[in-house]
Amino acid sequence: IGDEYARAVIRAWRGDVLEVPNCGLAVKRATARWIRQQYDAGVLVQHLCRQTGYSRRWIFALLKSDTAQAVAPISEEAT
Repeated sequence: IGDEYARAVIRAWRGDVLEVPNCGLAVKRATARWIRQQYDAGVLVQHLCRQTGYSRRWIFALLKSDTAQAVAPISEEAT
């Protein structure tokens, strides 16, 4: 976060326990949604494997899971 902001956090929280949330789960969900979108758009699983470093087995397991539910496209009327 940088020295300046780190000092500001130290001044504000002084000795208190500060729990910083881990965004790992959000990143995994976003990756799963991206894989689903790419797959639905016709990208081959082999290409998804190369792009993500995941195995074919993992990609297919992810596609079957609820985590990778397709995201509904935003209609032009909503924008």
